[in-house]
Amino acid sequence: MTTIAALSGPQIKYAEFVQLVNPSFTDYFCNAPSAVTVNGMTFTGMGVYLGISEIQQDLKGTSVDMKVNISGLAPGNVAQILATNIKGSTITVWRGFLDSDNQIQTIGGVQQFFQRYQGIVNNIAISEEF
Repeated sequence: MTTIAALSGPQIKYAEFVQLVNPSFTDYFCNAPSAVTVNGMTFTGMGVYLGISEIQQDLKGTSVDMKVNISGLAPGNVAQILATNIKGSTITVWRGFLDSDNQIQTIGGVQQFFQRYQGIVNNIAISEEF
C-alpha cells in the first residue's frame, strides 16, 4: 500500500501530469499553472486548459476509458497532432502534490508523484470553435 504523506498536510495542492509517447515525438504536459520538472521530464503547465476525466481504479485488470481534454492549443501543436497518427500512442498519467513554488513536494525523502494510469490512445477528436 502506498502512503501519500502530502495528504496529511493542512493544504493539499496537486496537479495531473501526462506523458504522451508516439514514435514521432514524446510530449509532457500538466494542469499546473506553470512548467514543472520531475525526474528530468519537464511538463508544460497548461493550467485550466487541460482536463482529465475521473480515473476508475479496480483491483483486477479492466478495460476502462479515460478522457484527456486540451483546449486552447497553439497552432504548431495542432499541426503536429494533425500530421501524426496519435492512435496507438502510449499515455501515462501521474498525480503530483505541489509545494508553494508549484514544484513536486518531497516528504521524508519520498517524492510526492504517483502514477495513476497507463494505457493507449484509442480515439482522438478535434473540434474548432470560432
